[in-house]
Amino acid sequence: MTQPAEQAGSTVGSGIGRQGGVLRGAHLTLLGSGMGGLLAVGNEIVCARYLGVNQYGLYAFALICARIAEGISTLGMPVGALHFIAIHREQRQHRLVLGTIVAAVLPPLLIGGLAGGLLWFLAPWLAAQVFGGSAAVPFVRAMAVAIPFMGLSEVLGVVARGLGFAVYHVLVRSLVPPLVFLLMLMLILWQQGDPQAVPWAFCVAYVVAVLAGVLAVWRAGGRALFKLRPQTQLGPLYGYCLPVLANQLMYLVVACTPIVLLGMLQTDKDVGVFRASMQFVIPFDLVVGAFNAAAANHYAVLEHQRRRAEVAVLVERITGYMSPLAMAWLLFLCFNRHDIMALMGSTFIDGAATLLMLALGHAVLCSVGTAGYLLVMSGRQRFETINAAAAAVSCVALNLMLIPRFGSLGAAAATALACLLVSALRIVQVWRLMDLQILKPSLARVLAVAAATAVVLELLTQGLPIGPGSGIGGVVTRNILLVGIALALYARFCMDPEQRRRFSRMRKH
Repeated sequence: MTQPAEQAGSTVGSGIGRQGGVLRGAHLTLLGSGMGGLLAVGNEIVCARYLGVNQYGLYAFALICARIAEGISTLGMPVGALHFIAIHREQRQHRLVLGTIVAAVLPPLLIGGLAGGLLWFLAPWLAAQVFGGSAAVPFVRAMAVAIPFMGLSEVLGVVARGLGFAVYHVLVRSLVPPLVFLLMLMLILWQQGDPQAVPWAFCVAYVVAVLAGVLAVWRAGGRALFKLRPQTQLGPLYGYCLPVLANQLMYLVVACTPIVLLGMLQTDKDVGVFRASMQFVIPFDLVVGAFNAAAANHYAVLEHQRRRAEVAVLVERITGYMSPLAMAWLLFLCFNRHDIMALMGSTFIDGAATLLMLALGHAVLCSVGTAGYLLVMSGRQRFETINAAAAAVSCVALNLMLIPRFGSLGAAAATALACLLVSALRIVQVWRLMDLQILKPSLARVLAVAAATAVVLELLTQGLPIGPGSGIGGVVTRNILLVGIALALYARFCMDPEQRRRFSRMRKH
């Protein structure tokens, strides 16, 4: 049912006021996530160089097993807790807020502990089935211990965000784990320790993250909140979370299928190359996570109150930030992929094409990434379940077809096609269910500018000594040209007058 014109006008006005807080939270989350992402990529480079491509493949397999178990153990609580805490806080129902927190932390503790024990027991069988030997067993068992801590730290970070503290969410989820892991890796390198100590260092990092998460939730909630008697509404909470869990599990299939099938159908080197490529598409996920984490509680509250005009304004503004960031990172990866993979070691350079293929799919997924979160936070989880199922089925089928012939490149192509499929489904569903358009002329202009930048820079690399293998001077020159061309085209074709004035003032200062 549409709003009257006067109401819609006032709603949009208040929506514009709301955007400021959302975008400030998004910028803070993105900055913290970016720092955490840099730390995480640095950790992966250290791991890859220290372990070598073969043992790095074993480490990647163990981590995938732990991520699957972590996804199961949280039961979709990170999304569900954020949804209900936001609504209960808006309604000042503090006992329900505390009840939601209590209900949210139990699954990762109980189910995570059971899942970790099961994975420890099954480690020899899994190693034999995937790699045909026992070399992966120590890696899998160390990661099994980390599972309850991984799930609990995620839930605690989201709870802190739901209580209104983006900075605590950033610390617990994005900064503490990679920073502690890096310190542990430095200790291992200094002592020339056993490579099997690396997954144990990962486990220690998440133990520390849980401790930081407990402190963050205590400070965010305040002492008065935890003196209350919690009131739980398990039916609505778990009813909301179970479809989210189904979504997460099927998206885990998309993420994990390439690693598992590469281990079974190709070599552990292919696993290592694909895992290394995945590290450099993490920034796409960081952009999506940062803006969606900032907007999630607003989506939940606005949709709960049927303030659709504000939702539309917020979605358009967030997409307007996410798509340029996605295209910028895609262009960077496109023209630096060989040098980036060389950071992992000389044996990883062959994965440059794999990296580019993964980046293409994730760039599209990131550009329209707010659509999927909007479906979930507005209570339309079942449609996102359909999307997740379509992505999982297509990903498994495509990987089975492409991996035997193309190895890690085939796995990347299968993943990219699954990303395109789920993006298309989300766009159509948001349009039909909520009468909101994700594909707007502003998004088309951003994509056109990215394509034009790529064409111009490709022509320049053909005529100038700035292509792959041109040394540090070529890399610097190439990226200066990339930034200059992209900014000039973006300023000319994508910025509105107010943005141009702000950009002009920034250049003068």
